[in-house]
Amino acid sequence: MTSVKNIEYHYCHSSLSIMLKYRMSMLKYVLNRKKYPLFSFSHSKGGLTESRVLFEKMKITKFVQYNGSMYFSLSAPHWPSKAFDRMAANGGLNVAAAGTKLKHHIDNAIIGITRQCNYNCKHCYEYYNLKKKDTIPVFKLLDVIENLQKYGVGIITLSGGEPMLRYNDLLQIFK
Repeated sequence: MTSVKNIEYHYCHSSLSIMLKYRMSMLKYVLNRKKYPLFSFSHSKGGLTESRVLFEKMKITKFVQYNGSMYFSLSAPHWPSKAFDRMAANGGLNVAAAGTKLKHHIDNAIIGITRQCNYNCKHCYEYYNLKKKDTIPVFKLLDVIENLQKYGVGIITLSGGEPMLRYNDLLQIFK
């Protein structure tokens, strides 16, 4: 346990009491099938059981406790939270069912916010689009980001070109 600016972070290995509380909370998803139609324990359908086996094979068994909440990955909202419940409702815990009708949750969205870049990398997939005029105003980017957040996207990545070349716009986006 380390303290940074009076905030405690706990790096944990599947603490029995916390994992028991987490597993017990899964009952609300099972018992409320109308609100959580895509939540599944099923091993054969890519549900939570199969996803857990997948995580253990990849050695993803740790979590971080911060401010009374648990963080299991960089692409999932903290638990407990409304965002985590929304993710569960959209099949976001069905990691092993990615690409199927059992997982509607979008883990990551990448938004190219500029075509400007200081570099001239031949390997860049945007190489032939660079140096053209930017066409998306900041108010439209804010609208897109807000809609992605409403849908429950776990991570929104700002890309480009080089996003820092729109520094003033980034300040507005991050408000």
